Parts: sequence; structure tokens; C-alpha cells
Amino acid sequence: MILTEKETILLKDTQTQEQLCVQKYTKAAAKAKDPQLKALFEEISEDEQEHVKTVTKILNGVIPVVPSNTDKTKSKESFTAYYDDNADATAKQEDTYLCNDCIDIEKYVAGVYNNNIFSCQDRQVCENLNHIQKEEQQHGASILNYMSVNGML
Repeated sequence: MILTEKETILLKDTQTQEQLCVQKYTKAAAKAKDPQLKALFEEISEDEQEHVKTVTKILNGVIPVVPSNTDKTKSKESFTAYYDDNADATAKQEDTYLCNDCIDIEKYVAGVYNNNIFSCQDRQVCENLNHIQKEEQQHGASILNYMSVNGML
């Protein structure tokens, strides 16, 4: 597989964005007060590391096999409320900030993938990018579910 110059530029930018996601989620996990949120951020960071690997393979001319589509979205039932009316307001405010910050990067990265999907010529590359985009959307949904359970919306 040979990438066009445009595809290469877009994918290198995507690779950089994914590396930033890994850093952001690693830092967010370290700062999260709620152990459930910390675990969620760590799980998403691992997913983002896999995204970096996938994009790197594509840039190196290797088309990875698209993983089977597993729904990783954590439902509301997966979380128990950590924050209640008697919770430490500062801790809740800090965790809310982390959640909103991570949702913002998910929105941005999902848009980057959307652009890449429409700019790529190779169907198998598009399928890989589409799979990653769906995972990015699932990350945002999981964070929103956490926020809903904890009265952060």
C-alpha cells in the first residue's frame, strides 16, 4: 500500500493527536480523585496507545486487521455514584473539569478521523480509521455516563 502525500500528512497529524490523547489520559488518571474515574481514564489511555500503534502501522505501509467490533462503552450501570450531596466539592469540581477536558479532545479527535476517512483512498485503511473513530465516540459516551451517574452534567 502506498499512501498519497495528503494521506501521509493527515495520518502523521493523527498520530500526533493520538500521542497527545495518551498523555492527556495518563495525566487525567493521575489527577482523578474517584478510583472509578481513574480506572476509566487508564483504560482509555490503553485504547489510545493501541490507536497510535494502528496509525503507525498504516504509515509504515502495513494494513492492520480491523478488530472485531466490541462495544466498550461503559453503561450507567457500570458506575456507582462516588459523589453525592456531601462530597468534597473541590474534588468533584476537579474531576468534572478532567471529564470535560477529555470529552473535548474526544470530539476533536473523532472529527480528525472523520476528515481522514473521507480523504483516504484505500478501503481497508478507511475501515481501520472508522473503527478507531467509533472507539473515540465510545470513550466520550463512557465519560458522559460517568458524569451522569455522579451529577456532573
